[in-house]
Amino acid sequence: MQPKRTTIFYLLLILLIAPSIRSTGAKDFISDTSKIKAILKKAEIKLDSNKNQESLQLSRSALDFSKRSGYTYGIGKSLLQIGRIQLENGKNDSSISSLKKALPHLRSINKEFEVGLALNGIGKAFGDIGNQDSAEVYYNEALKIRQRINDKSGVATTIHNLGLVYRSRGIYPKALEYYFLSLSINEELGDKYKQAITLNSIGVVFRNQGDYTKALEFYFKSLKINEELKDLKWTAYLYNNIGMVYQHIGDNKMALKYYNESLRIKQSLDEKLGMSTSYINIGDIYEKQGDLEKAMEFYRKAEDIRKAISNFPGLANLYLSMGELYKLMHNPLKSLEILNEAEKIYTRIEDPNGLANCFIQTGLTYYELGDKNKAINYCLSGINQATKIGAFDLILQGYENLSRMYEGLGKTSQAFNSYKLYITLRDSLSGIENSKEIVRIQMQADFDKVMQKQKIEQEQQLEIAQLKSKKQTMIANIFILAFTLTLSVFILFYLNFRQKQRHNDSLAFQQLDMERQKSELMNQRDELEIQKNLVIHQRDKIMTMLTDLGESIDYARKIQQALLPSDKTLESILGKYFLFFQPRESVGGDFYWVARHENNIYFAIADCTGHGVPGGFMSMLGVSLLNEMISRSECDSPAKMLWKLRDMIIRALNQTGLDDDSQDGMDIALCMYNPVNRNLVFSGANLSLIIATSNPPEEGEKILVQDNIVELKPNRMPVAFYQRMEEYNEYHLVLNPGDSIYLFSDGYADQFGGAHNKKFGYSTFRNLISSTSKKPFENQHDIFWNEFDRWKGDENQTDDVIVMGIQIS
Repeated sequence: MQPKRTTIFYLLLILLIAPSIRSTGAKDFISDTSKIKAILKKAEIKLDSNKNQESLQLSRSALDFSKRSGYTYGIGKSLLQIGRIQLENGKNDSSISSLKKALPHLRSINKEFEVGLALNGIGKAFGDIGNQDSAEVYYNEALKIRQRINDKSGVATTIHNLGLVYRSRGIYPKALEYYFLSLSINEELGDKYKQAITLNSIGVVFRNQGDYTKALEFYFKSLKINEELKDLKWTAYLYNNIGMVYQHIGDNKMALKYYNESLRIKQSLDEKLGMSTSYINIGDIYEKQGDLEKAMEFYRKAEDIRKAISNFPGLANLYLSMGELYKLMHNPLKSLEILNEAEKIYTRIEDPNGLANCFIQTGLTYYELGDKNKAINYCLSGINQATKIGAFDLILQGYENLSRMYEGLGKTSQAFNSYKLYITLRDSLSGIENSKEIVRIQMQADFDKVMQKQKIEQEQQLEIAQLKSKKQTMIANIFILAFTLTLSVFILFYLNFRQKQRHNDSLAFQQLDMERQKSELMNQRDELEIQKNLVIHQRDKIMTMLTDLGESIDYARKIQQALLPSDKTLESILGKYFLFFQPRESVGGDFYWVARHENNIYFAIADCTGHGVPGGFMSMLGVSLLNEMISRSECDSPAKMLWKLRDMIIRALNQTGLDDDSQDGMDIALCMYNPVNRNLVFSGANLSLIIATSNPPEEGEKILVQDNIVELKPNRMPVAFYQRMEEYNEYHLVLNPGDSIYLFSDGYADQFGGAHNKKFGYSTFRNLISSTSKKPFENQHDIFWNEFDRWKGDENQTDDVIVMGIQIS
């Protein structure tokens, strides 16, 4: 019995002691987790204060404590914090590793907010090393989580980062769509810091598109917010971006001012990546000023930093600048070697803007080496690449260089055509408003700063004056009261005399002070006079520029008008006709054409790709090629003429069907008519023909008949390289006297307007033709014009518009 009693005693003892042991262990664990959370909180504060090294040490300490305690949240949070710091320091590979290690710990305890942070950080790291595909995958995963937990601030950040992905790929409209969505959310949240970042990103896209006015407008909006927030890091980045705009418009003095100010701030913050960017931009300025050795010195500083932090996109941009510099130093072989390195990086990270620039610079280098055919091929590749992403400044640079290359080969026709494209595009890009807006924005920003400074100084002076006045009043009151109680009437009279004397002294002091203020006002007046003269000089310079630009655009319009048939030509060939022709801009992409050959007359209208200057070039090419076919008697069939026209355009634009080819072409309705037998032959590429006739044909698959209106359907393929390259259909009809033919582009039907601001619509347009055809022919032009003007109202014109009507006699 004794052993059994002993066993029972020990069991009871263990049961009594165990809760105490568990309680002590739990208290120790709670104490450890509280300590770890405190360390991580302190690390976050250090990171927000740009004290990255201190934050990293604290985070690693928290990680060690968490591992020893088996604290899952602490391990995941510490790794997350370490990954974010590594990302800030440009250690992208290390950051990806740390953040991926954090994910399983955070997911195991359903910490979705922290998971969203980690996924977004991995996407940012992949984006910084140029792997945009991986970046997009992680951003989209982060976005799903942040939307699910209603983390609006996180959603705005990830949407902004997706905009960075599309900007890197050169898909600028999509990038702007994401940026403006992110900006809207941050404005709703009142997050000034993120608003400033997004405004800067929007400015970068407009700068890449060559719209320097809008770029500068958004940069200054971002700068105003950053100055309120006193955020030195982003202020430095904005100074750098503003400097780049000034460099693009040729104001190197202003550009260097902003670059140096940006570098000064980055050096004070030890911000390595930003310092390398400033070194490159300052090097560019020295290169343009002819100090090539100084430029190379700054480029080498930037190269050391970007290699150390594996910043491949930045390294490619740097190699592009160094390639240009080696060319200027008469070392084309070294230039070609380093440009090839840049091309490899741009190809790997899928940067179309950088690749286009690299192709153009490589072409120039081959030209210097004497390989002119290779130079032209590279330059054309650069232009095609830039055209795909809408990088107009690179297109402009490409055509200018291409003109010189063709001239060097003795190909004067191609050289002249390339130079015409360069001149017209340059004038179009510069724009009348561009320079005015840049000057206005800069002056407004400077004026705001001056007014703010004056306001602060005035408030300080007013405060000092009020304190001084209160002090003087108090002293005077005490003095009078003391002497009133102790002195006789005689002394009071004496004090009155002394008070007058002090008053006179005060007046004398005030007079001296007024003289000083008068002198300061005179100095300010002189300074204002100097600034006024400077503004007048700038105004006169801008007015001269505007006059030259306006003349260039007007000259392009006159060239296009000279190629189109005159009213006299139209009347002599067509007889009874009307023409409603309304280009959206000075130079249009729609055109009309008539010709006579033997017993037949030919007439057509066409809608070229784009409008404005690009559409204008295509329209001139179309008119020239049609005239060439008439002169060669290659005009026995409209369908064959369209086949031939397509072949000539494909060869003229070097279209092969590859993704980087030009996508330009045209839609066209082409007719051949014999006035003797009244036989009409029609063939169309995406544009229909409508005939109002008293003797309609039978309705068929491609022939629609309603009342006396006949619509001949076109082939659904343009006059350009297309996935289907079939023959065009042809329609033969015999017309009667009084019948009317209507040719038109899609501009009329696509016009927005009306009470609900919607498209006019093709069916409405077809009904308009039906009702108008019953009216006297001489009134029909005015009917089409009045209806278009009524529908459009105050809305902008959507596209070029052309409607041609011909009455058979």
